[in-house]
Amino acid sequence: AVVTGELHKEIIARVFVHNPAENAWHADGYSAVDGLPFITMHKSETQDWEPYNPPDPTMGAITGGHPPIMETDPAGEYYGISVLPFCAPGYFRHRLARMREAGGIGVASRVSRGSASALGTPNEINLYAMKRLLDDPAARLDAIWDGFIESFYGVAAGDPARPVLRSILEDTFAIRLKSHYVLGIWALNKNSDLPDGIGLDQFNDRGKMPKWDPDWQAIWDGLDKPDKPVVWRIWQEGTEAVSLAAAALVSLASITGSLDEAKLTDLDRRIRHQAHAARAWRAVKLFIWSKRALDGHPGD
Repeated sequence: AVVTGELHKEIIARVFVHNPAENAWHADGYSAVDGLPFITMHKSETQDWEPYNPPDPTMGAITGGHPPIMETDPAGEYYGISVLPFCAPGYFRHRLARMREAGGIGVASRVSRGSASALGTPNEINLYAMKRLLDDPAARLDAIWDGFIESFYGVAAGDPARPVLRSILEDTFAIRLKSHYVLGIWALNKNSDLPDGIGLDQFNDRGKMPKWDPDWQAIWDGLDKPDKPVVWRIWQEGTEAVSLAAAALVSLASITGSLDEAKLTDLDRRIRHQAHAARAWRAVKLFIWSKRALDGHPGD
């Protein structure tokens, strides 16, 4: 009460959910608070920014007049930290829609991780999109893409480079997911780095998706004890990322004359980095799960 009264500060209580059993603890605990105004802040996904995960179920479930806000990570802490592009206005539109359904009143966004900031990078479209959608929930994705490309890259309406540039940026979301995740499971590091060994850092912890949705059980079991078809699926996933990344390089080369030199240099570096990273992640995933399959089935 001193904080909100004498010091004229507003309390934000951050909810942090790692396991389904925690949901009721958070909701009941916060709902039991009496006589102290505060708002609650919930990650857009349970756990740590995994796009495949469900929304925090306690968002909107806390009673007593404590409205929620949603915490988002447009900088991509666990998939590139804005060094590799992660442009996903459609994804953030989906998460904002859930926030509104839960009675949310706003968004808090992480714009950096250490010295790596989303500002001044292609990931800035995530912030741009959320601002547009908060102002107008009915804003169309086409209008968001057009507005960002014109303001950030200076490519005007009618320029044939505009749809090409949008395709390059839009594919970065799929490339990140197909590289950093394994058939939708967060199995490797709790960071954006390539793993330094064959151990699965997150597979039995944050990567245990069946705890959130039992429909993931078969996928998780297949990764736990992989056979040849599972390894081929992992190869396919990684190859899709490699193919998209290679196509982005070709597409960028076709529109170089439409971009400012500084913007072109920056984007070219990121798209080349993306192509190298996609190949590296494919190789790492293939090696780890091929070894797991061979260790479990030495006769195959």
